[in-house]
Amino acid sequence: MSNGVEAGPRDRSVCEELAHAGYLVASIACEPNHTPSAEAVIAGKCAIRFLRRSADKYSVDERRIGVAGASLGGALALLVGFTTQAAPFAVPGQYPNIPDHVSLVVSFAGPADWLTLPQGRPTGEHKEAIEKALRALAPLAYVRPNLPAVLLLHGTTDKFVPPEHAEKLARALSKNQVPHRLLRLDRVGHTFSLIAHNGRPLPPEVKSVVLAFLQTHLTNPWSPAP
Repeated sequence: MSNGVEAGPRDRSVCEELAHAGYLVASIACEPNHTPSAEAVIAGKCAIRFLRRSADKYSVDERRIGVAGASLGGALALLVGFTTQAAPFAVPGQYPNIPDHVSLVVSFAGPADWLTLPQGRPTGEHKEAIEKALRALAPLAYVRPNLPAVLLLHGTTDKFVPPEHAEKLARALSKNQVPHRLLRLDRVGHTFSLIAHNGRPLPPEVKSVVLAFLQTHLTNPWSPAP
């Protein structure tokens, strides 16, 4: 998931690498803002429903769909994956009777809790209302058993979303026995793809880990508990 009308260089690079590996890739573009919203999560869910409805047209295996994103898009991808059948993100009338569950989620440096980012808590007249909204959009708030598999990639020198976000989320996933893996990228900051960070190549095992995770968890389709 991308928080821009057009995918940026990182998003294009990841899409291209996955396409070269044999995966059908669709980019979900949200409105170009830098704050989380329920509308963006709903947009991601509607995109998944659209792909399922159009499975024959685009040769989609509707049993095996994953969602990924970076930074804000990573948090949105986590929310899409964690909130199947969740009332706050239900969209009656848009592709009715088509499920929005996914088999896996990949987050590139996605925030787990908006209120613990370095920017600090909201201030001003409406800070309590804003904090309440941000709590409702924290991926950590939706961790529970029987979630799809999760792959977390996070740089150890990320100054925008500290690596503790991924570590705390990984602990919550472990506690709830959710299949997951946390890959820490040494001396890597906030913006990276499968193959590079700030123009420098990443170790080849980064791409290998992602492809192996997809191979494992898309091969065995996941479905939500009744």
